[in-house]
Amino acid sequence: MSYPNMTTYFQDYGSIFQLSAREGYRVTGYSVSGGFYGTHYVGHSPDGSGEPGSADSGAAAWAYASDTPGGARFASGSHSASNLNGHSDFRIDSGALDKTGSFYFSFDGYSSGSSSPATWYEPGQWWPSRAYSAAEIGLKNPLLLTVYTQAVPEPHTYAMTLAGLALLAGVARRRTRAGQKKREA
Repeated sequence: MSYPNMTTYFQDYGSIFQLSAREGYRVTGYSVSGGFYGTHYVGHSPDGSGEPGSADSGAAAWAYASDTPGGARFASGSHSASNLNGHSDFRIDSGALDKTGSFYFSFDGYSSGSSSPATWYEPGQWWPSRAYSAAEIGLKNPLLLTVYTQAVPEPHTYAMTLAGLALLAGVARRRTRAGQKKREA
């Protein structure tokens, strides 16, 4: 089937960010949330004759992380939608991470659409009549990137914790011995 006067559009987008946690913190994960919206309208001839109209669309998004730009990915996810009449929300999660140094976060995606009008011939007319079709798809709202962090205890924090536990153990031991001496006496 041929689609006369087909209109097609394609748009791609991408970005890369270098992320790093402040000194004393580590990145434990991230999530990207957003959504696509879309509408379709397919043109028809009044009596159903001729070539029908068409409308088609698609969109996809990918989020991933790597230690170097374009390097091996250690966290990735995606979401896609096609022929969307309404909206499709998404959230892409990295899963558990343990990154204390810097790394690169990338977000890529595309949206595309095409449409062609319905065409038919009226009795006694040598040129075609048309009923136009349309397809629209795009990002619903700005994307939201959330980065999850956690404090990394300093080595002296571990030393202080161990010293505190040792002190508590000594106090408990002294009380136990004092209790035993009272019972013996």
